[in-house]
Amino acid sequence: MSPDLRSYLEYWHHWYNIIVHRGANVIPRVTPQYPVDFISDDIRSPPYPRDISDTWYCAALIALILAIQHGADNAWLFEAAFPYPLWAGRVVGRALLTVGAAVLSTLSFEIIGSLLSTRFLVVMTRIEDWVSSLLIKHLRWGEVDENGEPQRDENNNFIWVIDPTNQKESIRDAVQALIFFAFDYFTTSSLEMGNQITRLFVERVIGPVLYFLCSIPVNFVPNLLSWLFLPTPGLDSIRDPRTLWYEYGIPVLIQFLPLVLLWLLEILYMAKTERLAMAGLRVIDPLMTIKWHLFRATEMHLLSYTVYQLVCGCMVLLKSVLPQDSWYITFIDGPAIPFLRKIIPNGKILAAALLLYSTISKLYLQVVSTCQNQATSELKI
Repeated sequence: MSPDLRSYLEYWHHWYNIIVHRGANVIPRVTPQYPVDFISDDIRSPPYPRDISDTWYCAALIALILAIQHGADNAWLFEAAFPYPLWAGRVVGRALLTVGAAVLSTLSFEIIGSLLSTRFLVVMTRIEDWVSSLLIKHLRWGEVDENGEPQRDENNNFIWVIDPTNQKESIRDAVQALIFFAFDYFTTSSLEMGNQITRLFVERVIGPVLYFLCSIPVNFVPNLLSWLFLPTPGLDSIRDPRTLWYEYGIPVLIQFLPLVLLWLLEILYMAKTERLAMAGLRVIDPLMTIKWHLFRATEMHLLSYTVYQLVCGCMVLLKSVLPQDSWYITFIDGPAIPFLRKIIPNGKILAAALLLYSTISKLYLQVVSTCQNQATSELKI
């Protein structure tokens, strides 16, 4: 193995542990040796649309630019008598917002969240070592050297004095838990305070400066996040089924196209993880593993948001077709919504019920499976 390849594997395996395993030190997986008959050098044409030549791509792009230019010059794109371009822009915009939310969720949870989790675990480990060091130094609960410093074994663990009553261990765990709780509370309070200060700074400073310099409305920046929320039909405004389909059903269909694309990319990069193994090295490519993991995460986020929109649409559809004096509508508008809005975002009853049902079902199946395995083991014994 060349030095460049070794440094490549070490570097990306480090990020593989952070992004995929949240900082856990997972050793590189060794793959079995590939038989020679499984490897082929046959070159095949790429699948559609990669097999189209650049000339057709350029021709299609030029035709699209000319069509948009012609529509803008003749103003038919913005005429009330021909509202389809505006409707298409609105619908595609909603779909793009959902796809963008999925990408940002992957960036937030899989990359930034993994980095923060890793740093948080490092800080917690240092706090645990600090508490243990204090107990060993001042209370002599562990072995120390001639300078009074705590000693460690070959695994870099503190050497504790054996306590037959096991009281010292519980006291040490309680002290560490209290310090961890104080650290968590301080971190959460600091983040919330920073959030409030940032919001006030945006509203009171950035907004007036943009209005003074660029004539941008003062409330543009503070309200920007509310414009980027996940587009879902609201329970407060009852829409007829036709409008509901054209405004929120079509974007759901459009979102299935990037879902399929992400699924294909996931399979592609899962196959690319074995390219080094096919070259004779019994290792998995960590960079390709990170990529297919991120594609999978984006796919799952987009699928979750799409299902969430479908559930909200079904709620609005049921509310629009049922009589207004039915018990279902009375239950939604009466005691359920005011209470659930305090604990569930936007009061999406069915989404919360489905989530609760799926969680309980999963736990039930796990308990049943465990009981069956235990019964089978006892019968074998």
